[in-house]
Amino acid sequence: MIDLEIIERGTIPAAWLNGLKSYASIPDDTQDAWLQICLNRAVLSVQEKADKSLVACTLRVSDEDAMEGVRLYQSVKDIVSVTDGRGVEHEFSQAGRMVYTMTEKAVVTYRTEPNEADIDSLLIVVYQYATALYDGQDSRTLASILEQCR
Repeated sequence: MIDLEIIERGTIPAAWLNGLKSYASIPDDTQDAWLQICLNRAVLSVQEKADKSLVACTLRVSDEDAMEGVRLYQSVKDIVSVTDGRGVEHEFSQAGRMVYTMTEKAVVTYRTEPNEADIDSLLIVVYQYATALYDGQDSRTLASILEQCR
């Protein structure tokens, strides 16, 4: 079984909230707190579906069957640690998004970094998803928006 969790998420640029407000034609600041919540969720959802980083994050992936390697997700910057299921550090090798270690269970903590080209291509999807959340759209509509991430 593979488990992926976000340990830390970087700050979403303030300009993105203004971009969302412009995209959604929201003229005032009265809904900024709710829009920020929608934007936060949209960023995380698009990052997950696209498998690309839009904001810097620290992620932890746990793999119960790591003997064939552990796949990392999104835009890998560097690896913080590789441990076994008991927290003991292990040596590892890395080839692209794969980490190899000589332990059956591996827990890999790593940092991601955004890529400007990915942001340029996916920010419109973030705005669409956040607007749909704000408007109370159903899960089918939200899923169809995320299909653009492929």
